[in-house]
Amino acid sequence: MYRFRSSLSPFPVIRSCKMSRSRSGVPIYGNFLEESVVTAEHILKNKLFKDLSTEKLDEIVRGLESVSYAPGEIVIYRGDPGYSMFLILSGTVAVTLTNDEGYEYTIATLGEGEIFGEMALLTGEPRSADVKAVGDVEAIEID
Repeated sequence: MYRFRSSLSPFPVIRSCKMSRSRSGVPIYGNFLEESVVTAEHILKNKLFKDLSTEKLDEIVRGLESVSYAPGEIVIYRGDPGYSMFLILSGTVAVTLTNDEGYEYTIATLGEGEIFGEMALLTGEPRSADVKAVGDVEAIEID
């Protein structure tokens, strides 16, 4: 992950090359010219972070990665270990389960400013559902 610090913003900024993951989990780095900017303003889209001080926001932003997913791409597989959570910057994801007959059904649809994957991160339990991109998705992975 390539990161660059910008001093032009009142908030900490990380510029990062777009990254995606293949179905096997191998990172795929996109065109370096298509960079993504992650700021404290992005994480403030979610209520979870609203009461944090500027110093804490700075610490959090320094460790963030912007991750891009193509339509239909699986972001989280049910049963995988949960070492991170995601904050959606743009796009929509579907949280799905598959029943005993093999029928996949959506239990939630999440969009900009919403988080997912937090339960496995906080409890140490495996992921409880699959999450897949409905369209193009850009998210911040927080570990």
